[in-house]
Amino acid sequence: MKKNPSIKLSALVIIGCLLSVDTNAATVYKDEATRIDLWGRIWYGLRSGGQDNYNFDFSSGEINYEKTSKTTGSEFVDLGSRLGLRVDHSLNENLNAFLRLELRGRTDARHSDGFNQVRNTYIGLKHSELGSIQIGNFNSVLYELVSSVFELSQDWVAHTALDTGVIASNGDSLQYTSPNLHGLKLYGAVKHLSGNGSIDAEHTDYSSGLSWHAGASYTSGSLYLAAAWNQSRHADKHQSMSHDGRGAYPGGKNLYGLAVKYDFTPSISGRMTYQKLGDPLPSELFVTNFSTIEELWGLGATWSYGSGEVFANIFRAGMLNHALEDQNHYVLGATYRVAQWPLFTFAEVYFKDTASSNDARYAALNDLSFDPVYTIGARYNF
Repeated sequence: MKKNPSIKLSALVIIGCLLSVDTNAATVYKDEATRIDLWGRIWYGLRSGGQDNYNFDFSSGEINYEKTSKTTGSEFVDLGSRLGLRVDHSLNENLNAFLRLELRGRTDARHSDGFNQVRNTYIGLKHSELGSIQIGNFNSVLYELVSSVFELSQDWVAHTALDTGVIASNGDSLQYTSPNLHGLKLYGAVKHLSGNGSIDAEHTDYSSGLSWHAGASYTSGSLYLAAAWNQSRHADKHQSMSHDGRGAYPGGKNLYGLAVKYDFTPSISGRMTYQKLGDPLPSELFVTNFSTIEELWGLGATWSYGSGEVFANIFRAGMLNHALEDQNHYVLGATYRVAQWPLFTFAEVYFKDTASSNDARYAALNDLSFDPVYTIGARYNF
């Protein structure tokens, strides 16, 4: 006979669940049809290096800048601590309903903000033969299939991609994912852009719009292939529609990406990516945000040595409108898992070429420097 017990999440129950042997999540409720898991991570780092903050001005026709704050000294930082909830409910032998909730907050110091950032949060249905559909707030297809293949660094400042998960995504979205078709999976998503807003003289079109995503992945043994597209739709100056959540790529629309990953041995893998901005904004509309990437090549490798990983990535970035010379980005890091606990430590370094330009309008940038970013830290998953 099917039971329908009530759920009482007392502090004692939560503590007991956090000490369970499942280090990926703590099951706080389970019956024949429903499972509720609580998960999270506490994630700290000590970082130094990079580049100080500057205010750039182009009103004179040439770049001028003023330092606004120092950010290159050592700092203890929260790298993305979060709490999450996963709910799965079996409707019948082929169909499941699911809910995902994720909250992020800064835990490295006492404050009153709490876990105040809503991250990937959505609901959906999954059919064993027809695939799944979800609606809400989640990462882009391009990020999930392509960019994330290279996202091994624990410190987000080292993540290099056209779409780091936030382009035309994270809100008001609908996505379909096909079932696994002998290794092939297809993805399609759309984000709703509302035209609601204040009436003013600048806007004449208050209609809503859509921004589309698509992709495909293929896995066969040690090989992983993926291709994806993000429309990254921009509103023109007469349209009022806007992105709720994360907006379009600042440099233009139509982002494309390819990724390849191959496991040469159980402990050594390699990866490659190519990413391209298809329709850059005209240079006269985009003269101040000179550090935006238009084209990206990437190579990487990982060695898993049992207690952790050693990884390296190198990127070649072509800059938008060629305002700056092409730049190289380098990432080298290692992790070490403490025994069999869900606690691991890490150390990594990130470096990129200092911005330089042969364009007289940007000559002042040649006086700036970018120091290597060093980060050491620890992360506890449950």
